[in-house]
Amino acid sequence: MLTEDRKTQAPLDYFVQPATMTAPGAYAPLFDGLPRDVAALAAVAQGLLIHEQIAPAYGVMLADERRATVHVRPVAQILERLVTEDDRPLTTARPPARRLAVNCRHFTVLTVAMLRAQGVPARARCGFGDYFGSGACEDHWVCEYWHAETGRWRLADAQIDGVQRAMFPVEFDPLDVPRDRFVVAGDAWARCRAGNADPAKYGLSALNQGGLWWIAGNLLRDVAALNNMEMLPWDVWGAMPAPGASIDDERLALFDRLAGLTHTPDAAFAELRATYADDDRLRVPATVFNAILQRPEAVSTSAGALSGLDAPTGSVTGCRSTQGASMDTVRSTDGTSIAFERMGQGPPLILVGGALSDRSAAAPLAAALAPRFTVFTYDRRGRGESGDTAPYAVAREVEDLAALIGAAGGPAFVFGHSSGAALALEAAARGLPIAKLALYEPPFIVDDSRPPVPPGYAARLAELLAAGRRGEAVACFMTEAVGVPAEAVAQMRQAPMWPALELLAHTLPYDGAVMGDNMSGHPLPAAWTSAVAVPTLVLAGGASPPWIRNAAQAVADILPHAQIRTLEGQTHATVPEVVAPVVADFFVG
Repeated sequence: MLTEDRKTQAPLDYFVQPATMTAPGAYAPLFDGLPRDVAALAAVAQGLLIHEQIAPAYGVMLADERRATVHVRPVAQILERLVTEDDRPLTTARPPARRLAVNCRHFTVLTVAMLRAQGVPARARCGFGDYFGSGACEDHWVCEYWHAETGRWRLADAQIDGVQRAMFPVEFDPLDVPRDRFVVAGDAWARCRAGNADPAKYGLSALNQGGLWWIAGNLLRDVAALNNMEMLPWDVWGAMPAPGASIDDERLALFDRLAGLTHTPDAAFAELRATYADDDRLRVPATVFNAILQRPEAVSTSAGALSGLDAPTGSVTGCRSTQGASMDTVRSTDGTSIAFERMGQGPPLILVGGALSDRSAAAPLAAALAPRFTVFTYDRRGRGESGDTAPYAVAREVEDLAALIGAAGGPAFVFGHSSGAALALEAAARGLPIAKLALYEPPFIVDDSRPPVPPGYAARLAELLAAGRRGEAVACFMTEAVGVPAEAVAQMRQAPMWPALELLAHTLPYDGAVMGDNMSGHPLPAAWTSAVAVPTLVLAGGASPPWIRNAAQAVADILPHAQIRTLEGQTHATVPEVVAPVVADFFVG
């Protein structure tokens, strides 16, 4: 039997050795001569790296090609890119514009690597921080290092420098983060399972996403990190639930057990290591799915593998992004290839997504509807794996939907969300063979309950996109079209999912064209009364702002065969377990 001293020593020995993601490889000499205290090492990392979403706070506007380094995994590749651009010692702080664009996970693994090189046990922890001013617990990574003087592990957030301390309410020492301010994923899981915390508060508030499924994904990433496999925040594999998906009893029990093991990883060290090694659902495979780039990727562990990082918009033909769904393509009238997935059995139902989304966004709702329908999700033109034949016209998108209905075998049910609801409504008005139509919060502005989209919005958007300023284009859309306050958009730009929005920024003018003049505060087109004859269900969230609920009512009032239903407590996000039963009952109930 191991003594208590030996039980403590085993993990210390393990977490002092460079490993797959933290080994500097051929760049180990760069660590010679580094300062030997945690504060100074954190300062080194801060002088080399810049968080891609907080770069504007340092006066830096990152071009798309410079953001690609957020997809680097191993420290050896981080070091390779650093010295390729600037071969001065690591202790020489680079100007902010010359720093490597990364996120919290990269600050963490570089700090872990430097500490281990000096014989200090250190490990990455994946969880949630409550100190970013949003009122929620935001997806985050920190370094946990062994503080020999006190004989305990401390949490160090190497990302938080003076600039960020001025931005965020960080009133504690970032090199000794209180454990009620950064909560490891397993503890967040346990709190929520016990009813002591709201799962919706754990995720990314800027994207209005969170829940047990998000916590479970971070818990699995934390388990991997405790086994020296520190993956990207958006790497997906094994037992991770799909976004918004419910979790079955078997996986609930699995995550309950993992939460217990990661709460005291030293005491449970042997069991944690064995559990990870023996369970295919937990171990990081040779290939994972990059949810930002929407493609499978080999888990490269060495330097010299950076060539593919210069094209973050790339995708792999034929990859599957949704469990149980098969990917296919259909040709639209103008020859554009439209990628789609189908799943389930029953009458055909096509889901039409809104702005800044591809088919993966509809996957949780599709899964919830699949027991009763053959559900089609698709990449609207210009997104994901679909083509983008110029010039754009709304009529081309209507033809895309017509092609999907044809692939489905004839008349289909159609569900549209946000601007996708406006597109579905336009398709019905143009006479597509739609059996029934369901519209979730089409974002029309029909009165003075909110300001209309300002004049010149479309021109400003086009100018930003032409200049390659995709992030600013998304921010322009958020503030001027959606009506999100500028300070909230600034928070959103710090979120790990922001790069995925930027990848779709070029399609924002398409959604603007779909919306037409219907965000001007004027009544909806009277022609819809005669043009849209299909039975229609209009849905609105009871917790959504008045202007969008007014829009839903206006649509229901103008269509001759429409009904409206308010889903109490819901917002603009479609929660599958709430929306799916209502939609299914309307279509086939």
